[in-house]
Amino acid sequence: MAVKRQKRRAEVQFISPMKATLVSAPPQQGDWLYELKFDGFRTVAVKNGNDVRLYSRDRRDLTRQFPEVVSAFSAGAGRYVLDGEVLAMTGGRALPFQRLQQRLGRREPDRDVVAAHPVALVAFDCLAREDEGLLDAPLRSRRAVLEALSLPAGQVRAPVHTAASAAELDALFHAAQARGNEGLMVKHPDSPYASGRRGAQWLKLKRPLDTLDVVVVGAEWGHGKRRAVLSDLTFAVRDESTGALVTIGKAYNGLTDAEIREMTERLVTLTVEDHGHYRTVRPEIVLEVAFNHLQRSARHTSGYALRFPRIVRVRADRSPADASTLADVERLAATLAPASPDPDAGAGESS
Repeated sequence: MAVKRQKRRAEVQFISPMKATLVSAPPQQGDWLYELKFDGFRTVAVKNGNDVRLYSRDRRDLTRQFPEVVSAFSAGAGRYVLDGEVLAMTGGRALPFQRLQQRLGRREPDRDVVAAHPVALVAFDCLAREDEGLLDAPLRSRRAVLEALSLPAGQVRAPVHTAASAAELDALFHAAQARGNEGLMVKHPDSPYASGRRGAQWLKLKRPLDTLDVVVVGAEWGHGKRRAVLSDLTFAVRDESTGALVTIGKAYNGLTDAEIREMTERLVTLTVEDHGHYRTVRPEIVLEVAFNHLQRSARHTSGYALRFPRIVRVRADRSPADASTLADVERLAATLAPASPDPDAGAGESS
């Protein structure tokens, strides 16, 4: 008598993440969904029962790097693929990006590191469930599937917001920035999931929080097509109490190719010490720099760091004596809440 074999279900597989287009202003027409732009590590979670794999956007295997996330998702049944971000998180509250950095350089962290710097997955999309691929389904349908999933305790669904007016959207954006978020993700509810591609239906809305006038104190040779120019500029603000220039960040975006070439020629003549890839320069060039957030940092001598700084322009009209001061930075920092990407995102089944 022939034995009837049960058909084995195909496993769900890795799907390349969809990309978003960076914008500085929201779309003018249409209904959109808004999510917080998390400052984490983009991660695709592939669950086939108790076999769980985590991947980066370029398909690097992160499974051993974040064992607590794997352990949480391994406990339950089901097969699905989630798109999300791994964040440093404890008690359902996201922590600043610096805490996550303690984990990014460790491919197999030991128990002490995991305990000291816990992480969790914040899921914002479901790309497949059981035998059903969801890439062609509209976002609103994929979101409904995500809402119906029973996520493990400690893992989070990203909240979704709507805005009926420009004023409501501004309130959402400013509240996000005050929490330390990079900005907002703007997604069309009818958008399919364009795996591995960038389009106009997912947008990253970022607006500069403010600008500072900073002094260039160092420069590095760039990479790739910029390897022959000094394109990575280290800059500082002035500590009025001591007269010293204290570093606060580094930027390489914002200048045109022509401006970079001109800047390189000037920096070469201003070089004080040449360390090969990096050189210290006389503090004569002033830049206006925009940024998304300001946070405490032991890396820079100012005690602060600018998140995502971008060069707005060269301030030829200003000297280092006219640059922003450490007191300016401290006053600005005092107006901001500590970086905590989403106090409304609870653990487990909250959404």
